[in-house]
Amino acid sequence: RRMGPRTDLMAGLDSIARLLVARIAQEDLGYQVKASVQYVGGTEGRHSSEFDLYTLEEVVDRHLSFFRARKVDPEAAELRFLVMTAPADWERVGAYREELVSTLERDLSRHVPTVLIEASGDAYGDALEQALMERVSFGGLVAFAGKYDQANVAGAGIAMGFSRYLYLRCRADGGDAADLAQVRQMATSMALTEYTLHVRAPLDRYVEELGLDRNDMDGKDGRVLAELETLFRPDLDRVCKSLRGGTLISSLDPYRERTIGSPSIGDLYFPWGRTFEVAFTVDAGELGPSLPAGSGSGSDGAAPVGAADSAVPDGTADDGGEVP
Repeated sequence: RRMGPRTDLMAGLDSIARLLVARIAQEDLGYQVKASVQYVGGTEGRHSSEFDLYTLEEVVDRHLSFFRARKVDPEAAELRFLVMTAPADWERVGAYREELVSTLERDLSRHVPTVLIEASGDAYGDALEQALMERVSFGGLVAFAGKYDQANVAGAGIAMGFSRYLYLRCRADGGDAADLAQVRQMATSMALTEYTLHVRAPLDRYVEELGLDRNDMDGKDGRVLAELETLFRPDLDRVCKSLRGGTLISSLDPYRERTIGSPSIGDLYFPWGRTFEVAFTVDAGELGPSLPAGSGSGSDGAAPVGAADSAVPDGTADDGGEVP
C-alpha cells in the first residue's frame, strides 16, 4: 500500500529485504517490465495462508504494482509469472499438475523468462515436486520460490524474479559473480522445498524422542546434526543432480546461456536453534562460457568459470539458507 512518495506498506516481513533491494535496482535502472501472471489450480481468489491480509491474486498484483510493472497478456510479456495454487477441484489435481509442468516445459523450450511460484502449500504432495524435478530444468528459470512460508512465497518469488530479470535486461556485459549467485539461489530454493516436504517432520520426531524442544535447542547438537545429514543428504544430492549440466540464462539480447557444472551443498546447521530454520553452504561449482542457446558448453574453447570464491564465507547459504 502506497503511504507516501517514498513509503510503501508491505505484507510479508521475511521477503522485505529482497523486495527493497529489487525495488532499488528497478528505480536505478528506470526500466518498466511488461509482466504476465498465469495461475494454475483455480484458487487465486482465496487466501493462500492464514496470515495473509489479501487473496493470493491481490498479493501478487500489489507486488507487481510495487515494481511498477505493466501487466500484459502472456503473448506480450517479457517476464512471465507462473503461480501454482491449491486445487479448486480435488478431482482435477492430476490435471492441474500436468498443466503446470507442461506450461513450464513449453515456456523454457521457447526461452521465455519465467518465474515459478509454488503457492499451493502441501496440496499436491510429492507428486508435483517429482514431476518438476524430472521434467523441468530449474536452472532455466529466472527464479523459483517453493515451500517457503505461504505468507511470504509470493513476495520472495516476485522479488527474486524482478531482480534477476532486471539484471539480465539492463546489464552492460556478462558477470560471473551474479551468474554463480543465481545457481546458489536456485539450489537454495530447491533445497528448502525438499527440506519442508521430506525432512522437517521426521527430524521433529527425532528431536522430540531425544527429549529436546524443536523450537529451542542447541543448534550445534551433534546428534541432531547427524540425523539432519542422514535425512537431508538424499534430497540435497537430488537437487544438485537436477541442476548439474543444465543451463541458466546469461543474456537476453542476444539470448545466451551458460552450462551449470557440479554444484554441491554442505555444512548443515540450525542458526537459531530450531528445526523451522535450517542453514547450509552452496558451492555453485563451475559455469561454462556464455553461448547462444544450443551451442553446447565450451565449444569456443573458453575455460569454465570457477566458483572457488562463490561460497558464502560464514558457512550459510546465499540468502541465508533458511526456511523463512
